[in-house]
Amino acid sequence: MGKALQAPDGQTVTHSGTLMAAAQVRFTPIDSEGRMAPVLCMTVALDSFAGVVMQLEQCFQTQGVAQCQAAARRYRAGMRVTVVAPVYGLKISARFVEHIHVHRDDSTPTQPNQNPAGAAACPL
Repeated sequence: MGKALQAPDGQTVTHSGTLMAAAQVRFTPIDSEGRMAPVLCMTVALDSFAGVVMQLEQCFQTQGVAQCQAAARRYRAGMRVTVVAPVYGLKISARFVEHIHVHRDDSTPTQPNQNPAGAAACPL
């Protein structure tokens, strides 16, 4: 089986959860010449935080399309998985933000900027 591209040494996070759908293979450009790398993509409902979903991407080498497709066939909705990922690769998105504090200097935030009426019902 082909080896997935490995991240450099560093801090990692580990999360467990349940796959919300079957894994998919997608492709991402890796250079200006148009070469594409296969990416194993999954969505996991995390155990550690109620209602939090994690999008997973495991990039394979360009010649690893068959290996990536085989891996995708093994991951089905409802399967329990544990994910180990480097911290530097995390992307955090906060929905339904209630307050945003502006810091005038490095130590003191200003009063919160309140949401306009109806912002909590944002459908995004």
